[in-house]
Amino acid sequence: DKRADTANLNSCWQYGLSGNGDIYARRFNPTTGSTIGSEVAIRTSSKDAQYPRVYWWDDNDEYVVAWQEVSPLATTAGNFLATCYDIYAQRLTSTASLTGTMTTISNGPDCQWVPQIALQPGQDKLLLSWHDHRNRTGNTGGLGTEKDIYGQWLNPDGTLSGSNFPISISAPGTPAPRYQEYSALVGTGLVGTGVMAFYADDRTGSGTPVASDIYAGFVPAPGTPMPTPFLVAGGSGSQDEPQADLLSASGQAWVVWNQLQNPPPTPDPGIVDIEARRYNLAGTPVAGEFVVANNVGTAPYPQVGCAQAGCTVVWGNGAGTWARRYDAGGNQQGPAHQLGTSYTPFTWISSV
Repeated sequence: DKRADTANLNSCWQYGLSGNGDIYARRFNPTTGSTIGSEVAIRTSSKDAQYPRVYWWDDNDEYVVAWQEVSPLATTAGNFLATCYDIYAQRLTSTASLTGTMTTISNGPDCQWVPQIALQPGQDKLLLSWHDHRNRTGNTGGLGTEKDIYGQWLNPDGTLSGSNFPISISAPGTPAPRYQEYSALVGTGLVGTGVMAFYADDRTGSGTPVASDIYAGFVPAPGTPMPTPFLVAGGSGSQDEPQADLLSASGQAWVVWNQLQNPPPTPDPGIVDIEARRYNLAGTPVAGEFVVANNVGTAPYPQVGCAQAGCTVVWGNGAGTWARRYDAGGNQQGPAHQLGTSYTPFTWISSV
């Protein structure tokens, strides 16, 4: 929310020290769409806060909101990339009142970006993930892996369980080479497996261009070594921006992503398709990857939300916002529907 950022009111995606976004929330009736109560100010600060993510923790009858925020150590343009953004979280009651204190999830060196949240049932802990630049070449103690997916377990009282750890690994405890970014989490509920983490991964690339594949791995209980991640989708071009959700009716994790014909930094990304794949909760593919939509524009940012009857994939382009429905067996239910003529990227959908 940029209401307090009078110098940058029309610059919603501004990064760095000159921005001053705040985090607000509002509740809505899921049936009528009417508002419940008033707006809630979750975080107001002179530092820029962005990319909020919310999770309803049913067992605790609470909400948990996570976001990225400019580090208090980032005071000049000269040291911005040495400190950059941190990840924070705040608990709220069922009536959307703040409870407890704000939790620092990660304030590691360099940048921590774009948090995600999932629950592993039976553990009574939330997993938060983000992409992390702490190991970038040139950082003190950096491993030269450039960007990684990191995670942190959160206790019900808002305290940390253990410390930050790498999720995008090449071997237990060892971050994968090159670039991993944009994680998506699915709590499987299976004992001994853990939360399934999807992310864009350039571990097999070389040189400056980043041409990612989609990888996934299981994040087991705190203190348990992670198994080596596995490839979800690869091949020519670049696969990026994955999002995922759980279809509990069929015990499946659905993941969607952008498929770019010409990966960045090519000015023209070429044809961009939206593709998807289904996995059972043990990490075995139910079927091969499939195309949700062809040639949808340069930045569709697909999202997926699942309920008992199936899953819906939503994306955007210059013509507006679109959705396509699938039943629990992965069968397409009619044509894509245009939901509106405007489109804002990074708008997540979720199931109840």
